[in-house]
Amino acid sequence: MLERTRARSWMHRDLHRGDLTILTNFAFFRNRYPPSIVADRLCEGGFLAKTDRGRLRMTPKGWMAILFRQTFARRD
Repeated sequence: MLERTRARSWMHRDLHRGDLTILTNFAFFRNRYPPSIVADRLCEGGFLAKTDRGRLRMTPKGWMAILFRQTFARRD
């Protein structure tokens, strides 16, 4: 129980409402172009990164947030 709470608090600390949905959609190619203000916020939080060509990619922190959402956070 404590680990779920820690995972959820880590996950939600740098995220705003709807950011996990946008991350999930981006990761699974449902939306390759999130709104720029959201993309900038996720880049600042370390969930996305911009490549040299200006494209966005998922970081390991972004993948972990999605994984935690799918495992720990949804079981409550």
